[in-house]
Amino acid sequence: AERGGAALTLAVFAAFVLASLVQDGELARGVYLALDGVLALGLLLLAMRYVRRWLGVALLLQGVQFSLHAYYLVASRRYDNLYILVNNLVSFGVVASLLFGVVLAWRAQRAAK
Repeated sequence: AERGGAALTLAVFAAFVLASLVQDGELARGVYLALDGVLALGLLLLAMRYVRRWLGVALLLQGVQFSLHAYYLVASRRYDNLYILVNNLVSFGVVASLLFGVVLAWRAQRAAK
């Protein structure tokens, strides 16, 4: 679960970097929304398979991220300081929950030895 979550997060991050190169602002916003949906779906599939609490937290946070992008896209609002703050906090939360899952897996592996 930890490797899958890390690989998925890294792949979506790389796709976000590529999407930021898109010149058309509206198209980029749509791509951001789609990438958040892909990450949320991937985390949902991992959560259904492995049933880990940290995956549930990451999934809920990713739902907030998806909602944030959807709201700004539908309302045609420009990205402001609130968007930046929420986006960064949620992204940090997803990575922190992933890191928490890795630490738990290491501890369980160490205890099994």
